[in-house]
Amino acid sequence: MKYLFLFFSLVYACSSNAQNIVPNSNFAIVSSCPTLVGEITKSVGWYQPTYGSSDYFNGCGATVSSIVSVPTNLLGTQTNHANAYAGVCTYDEGDGGINYREYIARDIPALVPGHKYRVSIRVSLADKSKYATNGLGVYFYIVAKPNGTTESVIPVTPQVDYTTSGQITDKTSWTGLFRTFIADSAYTHLVVGCFLSNAVQNRSLVGGSDELAYYYIDSVAVESLGPTRVENIPERRETILYPNPSLGYSKLTFHNPLHEPHCLFIFDMHGRMVERIENVIDEVVTIQSKKFGTGFYYYQLFNPAQMVGCGTMMID
Repeated sequence: MKYLFLFFSLVYACSSNAQNIVPNSNFAIVSSCPTLVGEITKSVGWYQPTYGSSDYFNGCGATVSSIVSVPTNLLGTQTNHANAYAGVCTYDEGDGGINYREYIARDIPALVPGHKYRVSIRVSLADKSKYATNGLGVYFYIVAKPNGTTESVIPVTPQVDYTTSGQITDKTSWTGLFRTFIADSAYTHLVVGCFLSNAVQNRSLVGGSDELAYYYIDSVAVESLGPTRVENIPERRETILYPNPSLGYSKLTFHNPLHEPHCLFIFDMHGRMVERIENVIDEVVTIQSKKFGTGFYYYQLFNPAQMVGCGTMMID
């Protein structure tokens, strides 16, 4: 009962801190089904910020054109729970040295300066890609809009840089990329894509038929972790969940040197509890997620005195 009391008294704070503020984050809401490449604007709220022709794929496009359908389309085959995703080119071997890039962008509710945000995307290298690259990131802005007439790299340094994740080579599964940053302005727009030029970008050959690197993009999330104040949960108490998306199981690690008893709650997207694991005294707990079904889930972790971590889990 003590754990339940703590949960209900703190769940609002956790859910508000971990709520994804990006509208239509999984690209599932359409104005109309895509029929050609370069139609990212048919995913409601999304647009291409430069002249690079970013793409939109949706299962509803199968009745019109297989090149923009899901799971099989012009660049390969990939599935996801929303039956929809975006696509961008991060390198084109035949671009004549112009550093051709494609980006996706959208408006978001204003970030709060001084608040910490967790920013994540899921990516999968398209089957026909000959190359894999690094350099993916997320750039936030207010009025410094990218040049809509260029096809080249946007000359900015993204606040969220996934370069250290290396070259994403997986063509079979989705790879989750996660970073945090502290907002220094009330940013109202975000751009997703590759922000490294050909000269500094790392690439590797992966054996595809098309002379480019092309990534499907799914599940763009910006989640507030609250203000960066002393009274916030200390950094050492942060939880780490991996793999995420889950491969049938995930491990949650956290700081517990005194082996205090913890309790882990897992909820589905409707707020229904699907799992409760009590008396967790080690610093790692295994979650058998294959029994939950596909979709988004939320977890909250409590020690005997307070909540010490919360976050999201995705199951394909």
